[in-house]
Amino acid sequence: MRDARKLRASRCGPSELYRKETRALWLKRRPWKGRIMLNDAVKGFLYRILRTPSREAVFDRATGKRYAYFELGCRGARLAKYLTDDLGLQQGEVIALSAENNIAFIDAFYASLMTGVIITTYNGRLRADDLAPLIARERPRVVFVSEGHRQKIEESCRLADASCVLVSLDGEDGSLPCYSDIMAGEIGACSLPSLDGFADFDIEETQLLVHTGGTTGLPKSAKISFRAVLYNALSEILTVGLTQRDCGITFLPFFHTVGWNVTTLPSLLVGARIVLTDSLDPGVLLELIASERPTTGLALEAVFRRMAEHPAFASTDFSSYRLLANGAGPISTSTMELYWRRGVKLINAYGMTETGPNNCFYPDSDESLESIMQHSDTVGKPMCFTELKIVDEEGREVPTGTDGELLWRGPVTFSGYWNDRASTAGIMAEGGWVRSGDIGHLDRMGYVHLQGRLKNMIVTNGENVFPIEIENTLKDCPGVEECCVIGVPDAERGEVAKALVHMEEGAAFDRDALERFVRGKLSSIKVPHYFVEVDDFFKRGLKVDLGAIKERYGHAGE
Repeated sequence: MRDARKLRASRCGPSELYRKETRALWLKRRPWKGRIMLNDAVKGFLYRILRTPSREAVFDRATGKRYAYFELGCRGARLAKYLTDDLGLQQGEVIALSAENNIAFIDAFYASLMTGVIITTYNGRLRADDLAPLIARERPRVVFVSEGHRQKIEESCRLADASCVLVSLDGEDGSLPCYSDIMAGEIGACSLPSLDGFADFDIEETQLLVHTGGTTGLPKSAKISFRAVLYNALSEILTVGLTQRDCGITFLPFFHTVGWNVTTLPSLLVGARIVLTDSLDPGVLLELIASERPTTGLALEAVFRRMAEHPAFASTDFSSYRLLANGAGPISTSTMELYWRRGVKLINAYGMTETGPNNCFYPDSDESLESIMQHSDTVGKPMCFTELKIVDEEGREVPTGTDGELLWRGPVTFSGYWNDRASTAGIMAEGGWVRSGDIGHLDRMGYVHLQGRLKNMIVTNGENVFPIEIENTLKDCPGVEECCVIGVPDAERGEVAKALVHMEEGAAFDRDALERFVRGKLSSIKVPHYFVEVDDFFKRGLKVDLGAIKERYGHAGE
């Protein structure tokens, strides 16, 4: 896609055009440098509105409303007008949303394309004193908030001493401006800006602030540029083979990077359909699968397992799916097998907010189920527009088959942390490489094998033990719903593994049975020294807060 004129003149869809041209651009010219792709980043999304205006783009399950592409453009234009004309926002200022998944998040994306405002999203599951530092750091001019999040956001703004305009997404109680008033008016009366000469933002300017969740402490605000948004979308389109015929469900919330960059934005760029849901109830999700016939999706193991345990799982037709992927850590074999038996290609994917967020995927969406099963212990191969280097502690590249830290580079990576130079410097390596903190290796076929987190590695008797291997084994143990393995001090061995286990409802915790199960699967040095039953994993959003866990359980003993 070298220019918008060629795109508009072409009869082929974006997927075909990108396959022909974008790979060559990447290999020959590395076009993410400079300003040359900026208008394509903006126009690529707006072109879709004009190319297929009547095609259904979004189904919002919460309201039951369906939106065509032209409606998305009109709604984005109305929000853009409100931000600039009514509130006086300028390019580079921040707007925020705190709500369950709904159409307002997509409205905000299109408004950002038209104005250059930066979007951030707040996780309503966090406490007010956790949200306050984020608000103090980002200083959003306006927060669009649902009624269920309103009280927490108001308290967070007070603690942050931040003056934010709050706009209600739900009702009209008179105390807040109402979002429905912003969206009032007939779609037919809407006019969109011309693509020609539209939006002159630098490609490296920030479009999204995505909170990393973090394994310890306060989540950081990762800056995702217009460049990264475009190339992340292109990478998903090319790797998964997305077309206008595809449909995806937003299993995960928009405060998670997957909600934006894996599920929604690639679909909007290629002209596919998105199903928005504000619920992770397995019955609701299975109902949507049956009625909306999705073709692709990415969720977490907990979501997949709960769906499989639901009575409707056996009767739900999954035949529409070409591919289902798991993120945020490798999925257990036992969970994958539940879907394989139904003929569903459930695979592992890999990435992180700062580096992708998708860096590894299976190289061919048409790959057979049998082939996928053979490589189920991997997270796939590096995706389009991403470079991988695996290095030792000295920063030297390691041979194939040797474990080291995974470093990533390319136009999909983030631009640093918002107002946090120290953390940015800590994750960046020489040559534009981004440190993942993950340990793994490449096999001879080019598949990536993850071993664990660098910072979480346990050194026992001078040998390296990776918690992720123990966790994956424990997940296959009958009755185990969730687990986490940490290292704790030991006078003789230096460190030993401690397994924290949450059992399924109705399943009894049996320490000896758990140890026997692990010992039958792993070498003795990897068997946890301690097993503890827990109810709280101190999650920040979707990720386990390892800092809180180690503070509570990081001592010897059960």
